[in-house]
Parts: sequence; structure tokens; C-alpha cells
Amino acid sequence: MTTNGEEENLNQHRRQSLERLDEIRHRQNRVSTATKRGNGESPSGIHGKTQVNDVLPQLIMVLPFCILGIISSFPWNMISTIIAATVLVFAVLAFRRIRKQDSLERERKEKLKDPFEIHFLIPKTTEGIKVDYHPQDGEYHYPDELTLPSNSEEDVLIWMKPRLDLTLAALHFGCTGDIESKPEPLYYRNIWVKKGLVREVHPNKVQNHYVDTTNIYHITYRNKACPKDENLITGLKIRTKKVGTYPFSVIWVMPEGRGEKACLTIHVQ
Repeated sequence: MTTNGEEENLNQHRRQSLERLDEIRHRQNRVSTATKRGNGESPSGIHGKTQVNDVLPQLIMVLPFCILGIISSFPWNMISTIIAATVLVFAVLAFRRIRKQDSLERERKEKLKDPFEIHFLIPKTTEGIKVDYHPQDGEYHYPDELTLPSNSEEDVLIWMKPRLDLTLAALHFGCTGDIESKPEPLYYRNIWVKKGLVREVHPNKVQNHYVDTTNIYHITYRNKACPKDENLITGLKIRTKKVGTYPFSVIWVMPEGRGEKACLTIHVQ
């Protein structure tokens, strides 16, 4: 873009160039006319050739100034504004995407501190599953505490609801406390399953189920997918021993790390 002063200098330079061009052209015309008359050419023929010969140099001299004038009059302000606006829009969109991604990542890390909602599960009576240690009716119940009789074997269901999409490598269940007194897990038994091999699994028959020396039950998985809000129901056959109150822990192992939740309790009477 040129300023008003630059445009005035450019026009003055153009006028001077054209004046010099006219002066040269007139001199050449006089010399050329005199020469051609000496060669016997008619005045009309001389005039026609003179016009043709003069047009091309004049065009060549004027063309750069015409191009410069077109460039200087081009709406560069508008073009630069459009480019700047486009760059700004892309920058804003990229910034918002990055902020959203960071927000989702922070939310995920926060939820990973407590990735499951966990309760015991008492089935409906209409499902044909009977438990003796808790009242049943036509609704599901999700207590955090169970009261079991001492020196007995009971089926216990654990209900887990993921707060986000997860991948499990292992789950561990069991009571904490004195190993001689606390309830002992015997095998996996999910009475919520009506038919199927997964209804009852014994640790001495499969590789991915086992009970450790502290009486904690372990289940290992090959990247088990746990979609968000998709209920995960597991169960254990438990043998109670002495009277007491025993915290029940659920431990999960995932690619992001290991976590534990001891929000449940088993009372033995």
C-alpha cells in the first residue's frame, strides 16, 4: 500500500517519463520521415509505419506504470483483514479444543480416584433368588452393610457401577481383620446368573481365580472392558466364623493404577 505522498511522487515520475518519451518520439519521427522521403516513400505510408513503430515502445514504457498502479489500487486492506480473521477463527477453535481436552482429562483423573459406585446387592423376590439375611421384595436393594449368622456359608452379591469407561486387569474382594476370625471367601458364586459357567467358579479349577494367604479373593482379567454406567455384578460364597464387625474391601487394578474402596461392612452375629 502507498501513501498519498508516494502516489504523488509516482505520478510526477510517470509524467516526466512520458514527456521525455514524447520528445524522443518526435525526434525519431523527424529523422525517420526525412530518411524515408529521401528513399521515395509516400507521406501516408511513412505516417502509418511511424505510428506502428511508435506504439510498441510507448506500450513497453507505460506498461510497468500501469501494473504498478493496479497493484497500488488493489484492496490489500480487505485481503489482510480476511486472512487475519480466518487465522483468528482457527486459533480460537484450536484453543477451545485444547481446553476441552484438558478439562476432560482432569475430570477423568478426578473420577479415577473413585471410579466405582459399590454396594451389596439384594435381588428382587420375582427373580427367584432367595437370601436369608436381608428382607426381600419386588425391588432391588443396595445396602452397604450386611448382617450374617456366624459359622455359616452365605451367598453375597457385590454391585459395581463404573463412573467412566474403564479397563480392568484384576478385582480383589474380601474382609479385613484377623484371619482366624474374619469371613473367608470360598469360591466365586454369582446367584444373579441363572445359567452359565460363570455362575460358579472354583479357584482350584481355573487359572484366573485364586484366594491368597490373607483370605482375599482375586479375579484376573485380560483387559476386561467396563463401560460407563454398565452394572458389574459379582458374587462370592462366604464362610463366616467368629462374631464381629469386618470391613469389606474391593480392590481394582487397571492400566492407570491400583485403587481400593473399603465402604462396605459385614456384621457377623
